[in-house]
Amino acid sequence: MGLLNPIRESVNLRSPRAVAEKIELMMQACLPNASNATLYENLKLNFIRDIAPIAGIARDPFVIEVNPSMPVKTVSELIAYAKVNPGKINMTSSGIGSGNHIFGELFKMMTGVNLVHVPYRRAGPALVDPLGGQVQVMFASMSSSIEYVRAGKLRALAVTT
Repeated sequence: MGLLNPIRESVNLRSPRAVAEKIELMMQACLPNASNATLYENLKLNFIRDIAPIAGIARDPFVIEVNPSMPVKTVSELIAYAKVNPGKINMTSSGIGSGNHIFGELFKMMTGVNLVHVPYRRAGPALVDPLGGQVQVMFASMSSSIEYVRAGKLRALAVTT
């Protein structure tokens, strides 16, 4: 199941194929479209060619979070710890190709660390193991995890912008 499938269930994706006289509006998340364009070769829609954005209405930054039992308090400390412990730190995501997965892979690529990817099927289940300490790192959306950070159940190291 691709990232676009859940969106098809909730949003009318006929807009790019609409009749010329007819105007349709749709509300669409940016991240799945950007990642789908790079992950899949034969999408029915080309969001760069077929869609004209009108306005951005919401932003949900991602947060690099660790379980509080991790002996790191900054991103620099996480990188140093991961380099000393290659392949021993687990990184969770809400699925292969999801935003958390892509951010995690980008972090690995930019820093040269070896984190083990542990994919889940959705964001909710992916958040359970970092809370319990079975997985050490998560690149979570702020909206899904901010209350756990405030409660001290997760430690935020950085916010994406």
